[in-house]
Parts: sequence; structure tokens; C-alpha cells
Amino acid sequence: MACGQSAGCGGRDRVTASGVVPHGGGGVPVSAGAETTDQREHTINYIAKVVKYEMSFSGSSLFAALADEIKHYIPGEHLALELNNSVLFFCKAKMMEDVVCTCKCMREQNIRPTSHTFCHMLCGYSSMDMHREVTMLWGEIKRRHEYGELDLFRDLLDSLVLNFLKGGYFPRVMEIISYMSKHNIYCDKWKYGCAFLKLHKNLYMNLNSLHDKTEAQSKRIEDVRAFRLWASIN
Repeated sequence: MACGQSAGCGGRDRVTASGVVPHGGGGVPVSAGAETTDQREHTINYIAKVVKYEMSFSGSSLFAALADEIKHYIPGEHLALELNNSVLFFCKAKMMEDVVCTCKCMREQNIRPTSHTFCHMLCGYSSMDMHREVTMLWGEIKRRHEYGELDLFRDLLDSLVLNFLKGGYFPRVMEIISYMSKHNIYCDKWKYGCAFLKLHKNLYMNLNSLHDKTEAQSKRIEDVRAFRLWASIN
């Protein structure tokens, strides 16, 4: 599916389940009645003016809450939330090329992806068994975290471990486990061990009986042995 055909990255406007995708919209579904960022900011400024000059009950809790909301309003955060919703929509529809378009739109508008963005993308790639793309996604997650651009939470790393276990990417499994230990993030050894036994119970059962192994096979066996040892699997 071409990006322009599926998400409106260059085609005509079309109606989707979530709304209208306008021409040049970068693959981001927008509700037909949704406000633009400029319109929303104008509305916020108008409310601020009304609150400041026309509301007489300035001592009320409603006034205080509204004033605090206006004070801390950051347009970029709302736009990031809308784009994350677009990413989630496309991932559920398995329209991963449109997800890439949306992420490109985020970069062009200097909006950093959040942990939720990567969670949505991970679920999308995983549902299509696109483990190689998940490997590249993990590389970007790690890079952004090391540069202080992304806050990690355990569920994201946990999902990555389970995804790589499913695909048999044991080097990445051990890498993420080591990364979690380094940053004092809990590793559920029992859950990962159960997943391994369910998916790869007979994988290299007798590790010493294999002969004439290639270098890649030897490395894979070492990674499997390391995981078995870590998970206390005999």
C-alpha cells in the first residue's frame, strides 16, 4: 500500500473511519469539525481575556482551575497527543506506511515522539511479525533515551523483550535485559522463562551435540545458552 494512496500523503481528500484525511495532511486523520492549532490558540486566548476582564467571581475554584489550565497550556503537547492518536489508529489498521508518514510529520513539526508513540508502533509491527522493523525501532528508542529525549517505562521494554523472544532474536533479548538491569528496571525472569519454554522449548536442547556450526550459529547458541542460564532454565 503506497503512502499517498492509503493516508492522503499526496492524494485526494477521503473519508476514513476516524474522520477526513485532507490533501497534504501527512497521513494524519482529522475530524471534519476539528479545530486547527491556530483556531485552538485563538480560542484559548479569547477565554483568557474573558477570564481576566469579564468574570466577576475570580475567587471561585472554577476560575482558579481555568486560569491554571491556561497558564500551563502548551500547544505542542496537544498536537503530540493528536498525532499519537493517529499513530494508534494506523497501527490498529496495520497501515504501517501511514505510521511512517505520521512520524515524519512529527519530525517536520519538531515534535518528539513519546513512549506511547513507540508502544503503538511496537504493537503494530508485532501484529504483523515485522521483527526486523522492531529491531530498528529498539535502536531509535535506545538512542533517544541516551540523549535524554525519551523517558522509558517498564511496559515498553517488557513488550520489546517478549517480541524479540517470539522472533528468536536472542542477542536483542539479552541486550534489553542488560539495559533494564543497568537502569534498575525490574525484569520478570519467570515470565520471560515461561515465554521461552512455550515458544522455543526444544531449541538447541543439547547445545553440545551440534557439530560443524557456522559462526552465526555459534553466536546464536551462545545467546540461547546465556538466556537459559539467566532464566535458570536447565
